[in-house]
Amino acid sequence: MKFLRFLLLLIPFASSVVINCKFENSGNFQVIGSVYQCNLNIDPSITSTNTVITSANGTHYNSSMNHENVQGFYSRSKIIHYIPYGLSKIFPNLILMCIRYERIKEIHQKDLEQYSKLRNFDLEGNDIEYLEKDLFKFNTQLQVIWLKNNKISQIYPTVFDHLNQLEYLHFGENQCLNKYKKDRTGVLELIKEVKEKCLPDILLVSKQLQTLNETINNNFKSIENQLNEKSSKIINMESKMENMAKTQDEKLQKSDSDMNRKIELIAKNMIDKIQSLKANYNEQNEKIQRVEINVNHKIESIAKNITNEKETLKQEDKNSMTKNDGKHEEFKTEISHNLTNLKNETSQQITFHDILRLFGEKNFFGPCDGHACGGPLLGQHLPKKLF
Repeated sequence: MKFLRFLLLLIPFASSVVINCKFENSGNFQVIGSVYQCNLNIDPSITSTNTVITSANGTHYNSSMNHENVQGFYSRSKIIHYIPYGLSKIFPNLILMCIRYERIKEIHQKDLEQYSKLRNFDLEGNDIEYLEKDLFKFNTQLQVIWLKNNKISQIYPTVFDHLNQLEYLHFGENQCLNKYKKDRTGVLELIKEVKEKCLPDILLVSKQLQTLNETINNNFKSIENQLNEKSSKIINMESKMENMAKTQDEKLQKSDSDMNRKIELIAKNMIDKIQSLKANYNEQNEKIQRVEINVNHKIESIAKNITNEKETLKQEDKNSMTKNDGKHEEFKTEISHNLTNLKNETSQQITFHDILRLFGEKNFFGPCDGHACGGPLLGQHLPKKLF
């Protein structure tokens, strides 16, 4: 109470109010879960920055509970326009401040300095447009910042510098950003994006001027570097051209030498191949000549054999004819003798059938050695007077 009196003395024209709470375990808030909290009733209104809450009325959940057990403050009654002073002295262990869909337009570091134990800060659905430099400097235990559905367009880049435990950050449905992240890695990425997209105008202009100045300086440096680089390139190019000319001459000489060696090697290989082909040709020619000689010998041998065979056949034919002629003479003599005997024995006329019976048909006609059997032989061997 002494602190509140001192605070009232410090704030000119400060007005004190007593709030009415409904104490209960409720809510399922991000990270912290359910808490024992004060749900603010409709009155009184907090419409001025110099309003100080001096006390809170209400019946606790049970007799063992008191204001020190209260960890949360919740309001959704459209009667709060500013972050209230004095709550931290009434509820010293506040870890949750949830003031949703009220009419808060601005928040300042001095408004939050008294709530050093806050872990969850929720101002969804208000009219906040700007987050000032080092806003959460004294709220280093914050794990959740929920600023969904406000009108935030500018955020000072150092706002989150002291919040090493922050793991849930919600900027959905705001002017400069519409995102939220619910893990430490994602929060760090979102903070980086906030610094790019939500800079205050003065910082944005300053950054643009700085960027322009850096660009100009970089351009001058770039031009200077380009000139130096081009000058260096020209010097290097002259040196390279000299080296290239020297190298090219050496390469040409080496190329001529290599070419001559290659030509000599190719010529030697060609000569070796020609000599090898010539040797193969001579060897093949000798083989062909030997084959021709062998073939001629074989042809002469075959011709000689054929000649000998012809002579043998002729001799055999000659011998056969001589033998047949002898047989014919003998047969002729025998016939003549038999006919003479037959004639002496009978005085009857001899018929052809008598001759056949006497000599036999086969013996009479004799062999048919290339001649017609019968007439010619009969005419040759029988006495003409018998016919």
